[in-house]
Amino acid sequence: MLDYIEHPDLDMYFADAMTPGETLSQSTAKVLLQKSPHHAWAQHPRYGGHPRKVSVSMKLGSIIDELLTNDGRRLMVIAHDDYRKADAKAARDAAIGVGLIPVKQNEYADMQDMAERARKNLLFHGVDLEPSKKQVCILWDELASNGNKVQCKALIDFLYPGLIRDLKATESCAPGRQLDAKCIRFGYPIQAAAYLSALEHVYPDDAGRIRFENVWIEDDWPHEVLISEMSGEALQYGRVMWQRAVDIWEECTRTNRWPGYQQRGSAPYRVELPSWASEEMFNALDEEGTDGTSE
Repeated sequence: MLDYIEHPDLDMYFADAMTPGETLSQSTAKVLLQKSPHHAWAQHPRYGGHPRKVSVSMKLGSIIDELLTNDGRRLMVIAHDDYRKADAKAARDAAIGVGLIPVKQNEYADMQDMAERARKNLLFHGVDLEPSKKQVCILWDELASNGNKVQCKALIDFLYPGLIRDLKATESCAPGRQLDAKCIRFGYPIQAAAYLSALEHVYPDDAGRIRFENVWIEDDWPHEVLISEMSGEALQYGRVMWQRAVDIWEECTRTNRWPGYQQRGSAPYRVELPSWASEEMFNALDEEGTDGTSE
């Protein structure tokens, strides 16, 4: 299976209805690895069908993503400032029910301002989003380590010749250890590896020469931006973890077994004392004296 689709039906994409069988995406792979196969099964639209709860940052990211990649066509402005009243809740649920993203009227102008400011900040750094192809869907087969095929899907925000750019809205994108840790914690190297693999299947002659960048946009004024890319080591980590996810997914779908954190009948998880807690304990003992009495 190999398909390259510009302007896909996003409702079908997110419902995993574009292929005969279930597909593995980078977001499912991250749940699979960071939580458990059972969590991945629960959230997958073809299995449990219970998507994870949408946080404030996730909602903000989806709105900005929609404004910058799709000109806001999937947004529905709700004529309410909150969802406490029944009619406001009904309007919100109706929008979601037809595949739209609800936005409260008191937030919409701020979201538009954020998107426009981000465009200007990106242009200042020489990044123009307009020439790119936006929201490109790729369907392809990965090979598990046992040789079996695994159907996969990806939705690329911005695609240029030889370059993938993915949008991230965040509270802070200040370069440094915190950003590095955030990338690993949210599995962004895995996403990079999956998307690069997808495009390399479409353009095999370009394998190894395609680049992946994250476009970070801060959610507070002045909506500073940052362009980042994975180091060689970070990308290798992503490739290893993506392959691991492919292998686990293949086994789970083949056997229809979706283990959680613990196997039935296994011994209780053993909680180990972190090094910082050990140090705290020994410092306390030193202060009290070796016989446990105050000096």
